[in-house]
Amino acid sequence: FALTKAAMLFVAINALLHLATDFITSRISASLQEKQNTRGFFMVLGLDQLLHHAALAGTLSFFLSVQ
Repeated sequence: FALTKAAMLFVAINALLHLATDFITSRISASLQEKQNTRGFFMVLGLDQLLHHAALAGTLSFFLSVQ
């Protein structure tokens, strides 16, 4: 049961982090695309991916250290 609670917490935290990341980066990238700033658009996409990976790695590291 404890593993199930931890797994649900891991999923919930990651869902919130990913939603927040996408909420912010989608607005920035849409603005850059509208301005036809291709370089900036793709830089934001790269930053988006970095933040998603950092969220997963950070929460995984935290949960593994707590166990």
